[in-house]
Amino acid sequence: MLDLKLAGNFAAVARGGAENAATMLARWLRQPIAVEAAVVEMIGIDLIPEEVGADDEATIMLAARVKGALPGHTVAHLAHRDAAALVACLGGVLPEEGSLGTLGELERSMLQETANILFSSFMNGMASALGLFAIPYAPAVRVDFGTAAWATILLQAAEAADDALVVTARLTGPAGAGGPRIRLIFLADAEALTLISGKVAP
Repeated sequence: MLDLKLAGNFAAVARGGAENAATMLARWLRQPIAVEAAVVEMIGIDLIPEEVGADDEATIMLAARVKGALPGHTVAHLAHRDAAALVACLGGVLPEEGSLGTLGELERSMLQETANILFSSFMNGMASALGLFAIPYAPAVRVDFGTAAWATILLQAAEAADDALVVTARLTGPAGAGGPRIRLIFLADAEALTLISGKVAP
């Protein structure tokens, strides 16, 4: 387990990963993107859904398995309004909250490609700073209300660790302060936590 002190030492690495993700996202959107904040926390896996949002809130989850020297899961969880703002930057239109089940192929493709960019740049930014490597797999797009979509990922992650390394980053784009808030999460396998602990220890 990565204790609170080591999690604090990892903050600079996480910030670098978030900034790398913002840089690559800016190129993808052809718009300036900035990282307002990148906070590192250790959260019990069973508590992660409570940190995300209300049960009646429409959400979109982008998720991928990560292999390499930092194995685990990486997730981007967006409220409907944030996903809509992101898709709008790419020229698409997200269905209304009550119609997310009709998410079109174009918008789904936009979200998947955005996830590819975010996950690769986020994980590679952190891994490179540690002298390691990470390989995110192709992301899945899951539409849900509240936190039910977490079930499968949490069950898999719980087999390897009791806690998750959580990095929350607010990426501010063309919409200014009201831009999309993208919550990036890395649920590290036990092997990854051991490697991170060794790399960031004083």
